Amino acid sequence: MKQFTLLYGDGCGYCKKAKMLLQRALDTHPEFRSLDIRYVFDQSPEGAALPHSLIPAFFCGGSLFFEGNPDMDIVLSALHCCCGETKSER
Repeated sequence: MKQFTLLYGDGCGYCKKAKMLLQRALDTHPEFRSLDIRYVFDQSPEGAALPHSLIPAFFCGGSLFFEGNPDMDIVLSALHCCCGETKSER
């Protein structure tokens, strides 16, 4: 399994939405609870080092998976990617 990283910013409505969707996905899909999920602030040194143009941004195993306004399909696709499954990656 790969690490899932959510890069977020303060005061970002899409970031708040991404966190809510991620929590909902974890609540309804217990198979994802074993993933190593990290939340990284975009203004931290670690966040600044991650290649991205927009927040929120999802990283699967250190590689950018998606950035921008997420929906549940995107969150689930990213989680499947981190589990090593291929589900309509975007």
